[in-house]
Parts: sequence; C-alpha cells; structure tokens
Amino acid sequence: MLPNQFIQKLNTGINRLESILLPSFCLNCRAETPEEPVSLRWLCLGCHGLLKPNWTKGALTPEVDGAYHIFNYQTDILAKKLIYALKYELVKEIASAIAVALQKESAHLRRLIRVNRIDFIVPLPLHWRRLRDRGFNQSRLIAEEVAHIGGIGVRDGLLTRKLGLRPQAKIKRRDQRLANIKNAFRVADAQGAGGRVILLVDDVTTTGATLREAARAIKAAGAAKVFAFTLAQD
Repeated sequence: MLPNQFIQKLNTGINRLESILLPSFCLNCRAETPEEPVSLRWLCLGCHGLLKPNWTKGALTPEVDGAYHIFNYQTDILAKKLIYALKYELVKEIASAIAVALQKESAHLRRLIRVNRIDFIVPLPLHWRRLRDRGFNQSRLIAEEVAHIGGIGVRDGLLTRKLGLRPQAKIKRRDQRLANIKNAFRVADAQGAGGRVILLVDDVTTTGATLREAARAIKAAGAAKVFAFTLAQD
C-alpha cells in the first residue's frame, strides 16, 4: 500500500472512531449537540436555519436534458462544510442534515420528477474497490432522500465506473477533466435503460464533465432522456 493511501485509511478510521466515542458537536458553531435525532448531531437547530437552498437550473446540454442544484459551493459556506465532511471526512450521518435542506426544496424536486416523468434515479457510482474503502457512496445517500421525496426508486447497478481515474476535484483544467473522465462509465443493464427517463444524482458538479459522460453512456444504451440533480455547483 502506498504511504498516502495508508494515511488516508488511517485518517478515515480515526474519524469514524471519533464519531462514535466523542461528544457530537455542530460543524458550524461548534456547540455540543444531541446524539438523536441524527439530523441535529452535526448541525444544530440554529445553524440548520442558516442553510438557504436555492433551486437553480444549469446547462449541461446536449448530453443532459436538464441540470439542477440547490447550493453554490463557493458562496454557500455552510453547505460546503457539510458536503466536504460527508465526502472527504466520511461522516456518513451528515447525510441526515443534508436531507433537511432537500426537504426545503421538496416541491421543486417533486415537480422535476413529475413533469419530466422520470422513471428512476441513478446515483453517480464509485468503483467497487473505492466503495469498499470508503464504506458508502455519498451520491447514493443523496439519491435515497431525493427518491423518498419524489416517490420513485433508485437503481444502483445500472451504471458502473472504472478504476484508476484521477479524482476530478484535483484536476483544474477543463480539457484535462474531459480527458480523464472519457469512457469512465458503462451501462450494465442496457435493457433497463431502454426508453427510460433517468435522473442522475451527485454531490457537486464543477465543469459538468462527469455528469455529461455518465449521461452519454446512458443515452447510448437507449435511454430517452437524462436529467441531473446535484447538491451544489462549484
């Protein structure tokens, strides 16, 4: 195992142990919080009120027929803290706090699903080895809440991702992002995609290269339309 991989796994283990043994606290104001409900464990009630989701439509055409997000990753600092802790510090319970923000935009999410007659949700996948190391897929957690709000299902196995890609977040140039993610996804069940309207769900989009490539693969397998929802636009 490479030194940086060992350090990452060690830090992950420490974070998980701390979340079990140490008192919980608000990631924003650092006030102590209750263990239950989980939605208040890492974001206190007062700071929940500071989250101001704003339903926004982006542009990822032609691959994506409609893209939406509720936070700006650069200006919504509290949302950024939550997403960062979920994605990089692997604090899985933060998904419950994020679910509260999603509920604030539930009318928009239901309308998106109803008007476009979306059949099911596909979370952006991790490669199975990365999923094993992380313990969960943050996009799957977000997708579960969107599915609960919209009253539709989540299809995990439809889309798979190859290993060996550099993390998109570490690549700044748009052309390099496009090259890195090219042909990264494969549709495992083409019959399941045929003629369907699908909603892709991820945590953060920057250039949109990942969502576009995933949508391209799904449409190549026969999907009628592909929409996308992310928590934030960077």
